[in-house]
Amino acid sequence: MTDAQQALAQVREALAAGPTPGEWACYDDSNDGKTSRIEIVAIGKTVARIYRSVQEQDLPNARLIAACSPANIAAILAHVEAQAAEIKRLREFAELWYFVMDEAPRDFERIVSEYQPQAWLQEAAKLRAARKEQR
Repeated sequence: MTDAQQALAQVREALAAGPTPGEWACYDDSNDGKTSRIEIVAIGKTVARIYRSVQEQDLPNARLIAACSPANIAAILAHVEAQAAEIKRLREFAELWYFVMDEAPRDFERIVSEYQPQAWLQEAAKLRAARKEQR
């Protein structure tokens, strides 16, 4: 598993554990002079607190935590999965394209002229499988 795959697995596991749903927001209470914390809240619940320690990092950290709400993370994961599926589809298309162009150029015009795009991909796949069996 790659580092990215491990990170995605950790995020999916954390999301599956059931964190507080809904949008998250960050509130900086430290300006009132009474408190020294920033709170990240969702649906009236405190999700996390950051007690002021490193002034220039505390608020950006809190904003990042709030931006990583379960809804936002789920949307990002869905986008990653959709992109992975599209990459897989395009790789399969490229493999078929190179097969047709390299190993079956005489069949190329027939396949393209007789079939719609999705159907010619299927026909090219059948032709490639048949050629593999002949070898």
